[in-house]
Amino acid sequence: MIIKLLPEQIPTYWEHIKFALIKTMIIEPKSMERYLINILSLLLTSRYQCWLAVSEEKKIHWLLISRIYNGFGGEAYFFIETLYGYAPISVQTKEEIMKTMQKFAKEIGCTYILCVPMSPLAVKVCQQVNMDEKAKIYMIKVGGLNEDI
Repeated sequence: MIIKLLPEQIPTYWEHIKFALIKTMIIEPKSMERYLINILSLLLTSRYQCWLAVSEEKKIHWLLISRIYNGFGGEAYFFIETLYGYAPISVQTKEEIMKTMQKFAKEIGCTYILCVPMSPLAVKVCQQVNMDEKAKIYMIKVGGLNEDI
């Protein structure tokens, strides 16, 4: 079962959400507290959404955090910010999650669903639900350039 948490439910699940964020994001340790506070604020004000895939026993198997991104061309994109698995799930459940995301995205006027996978597991999930790779993201820390360049 896929559940979209309401803002008032976020505090109840905050420790699960925080754990998933820490495990999936590339954030400098000194910036982590500010990052978590910002995400919490965005979730509590419905600017970000939190989704849970739960078993019949009400155990959390997967957690997703999403937001709506408005592109420069006026199109709205449903952007999956965080994708974290607490337990293995079937491809069928992953497809159910994607169908739920598509239904929600369509209802709010989005044209595409985007995901920037930050782990090999997230890449695999994107491939399993037939998402197309359109770009790669490269990163370098400021000040990390070779002096000879």
